Amino acid sequence: MKKVVIIGNSAAGISAAEAICEKDKDIGVTIISDENQLGYYRYRIGEVLSGKSKEIDILFKSKDFYDRLKIQVLQGQKVERVSPKRNQVILEDKTKISYDALIVASGLRAKMPKEIKGLNKDGVFEFRSLDDLKSITAITPFAPTVCIYAQGVAGLQVAYGLSKPEMDVKLIIPTSRLLPEAMEESAAQELADSLKERGVEIIWERSIVEVFGEGEVKALKLNTGKVIGCGLLIIDDFLTSQTRFLQDTDVKIVPAIVTDWCLKTTVPNIFAAGDVVQMQTPEGYPIRSSISWDNAAAQGKLAGENTVLYLQGKEDQMLRWQPPSECKSTPILSLS
Repeated sequence: MKKVVIIGNSAAGISAAEAICEKDKDIGVTIISDENQLGYYRYRIGEVLSGKSKEIDILFKSKDFYDRLKIQVLQGQKVERVSPKRNQVILEDKTKISYDALIVASGLRAKMPKEIKGLNKDGVFEFRSLDDLKSITAITPFAPTVCIYAQGVAGLQVAYGLSKPEMDVKLIIPTSRLLPEAMEESAAQELADSLKERGVEIIWERSIVEVFGEGEVKALKLNTGKVIGCGLLIIDDFLTSQTRFLQDTDVKIVPAIVTDWCLKTTVPNIFAAGDVVQMQTPEGYPIRSSISWDNAAAQGKLAGENTVLYLQGKEDQMLRWQPPSECKSTPILSLS
């Protein structure tokens, strides 16, 4: 039996697994996820934080889906490295998993800004997963003042979710308005007004230079010299592709994983899909593809189908990427 290993259990990874099982039921599929939950709509975790939805409401696929397709899911497992020469994925606990083909759908994580001193303290989090959410909610009863350093949607989601009467939420924005690359100015202003109505203090055009505290966050210092006391700091700064486990391999990374139109990497039996990918033409020119749930799912499906064709020796029949013509409406942020 041929074996395909997929790193990542979100839109791209799950769609890839489903496509493989539909195309060839004789291929064994294993998904490796560093999270402890089954697949869920990542962009809806803010709803769980605010109490608008429960975890079960944002599930992407239920356990029955994995069982029906006989997909093995390894939850709470981190990949330490990949050995393309041995066709193996090595986990942090040193478990080795062999594959005939590998699909990397590991997505993005928040990039902790190196210029900020003291970020290695308890009480500093990102907000990209349900695991992050659980860690944050465990601390909030003991940290009524929360600072959020936000460049993107996740930071606004957590600001909205934590904006409760018992919480003092301060949103530190390095720009002069919200989401300048994703929203019209009028919509951004409306969003800012909604957050202010909920009691969120927005501090514009400021950055954090240092975090204070012995072991735990106690305060932070802005670039103006102002010091703000807080017990919880949430960072939603620039995002970076999760590719650390591919270091020292022949997979080209720029820092996203470089693929061709067929989502094949520079290693023949390794494919990639979703936000972790940067497609390029044979001449090395980047192929534009927006970061979205729908694009990630569509790329995962294509990577899965092309992986099957590769394993069947039909590389000449591989399909090329075509952006979805009719993407579902995925809201950037709902404050209703």
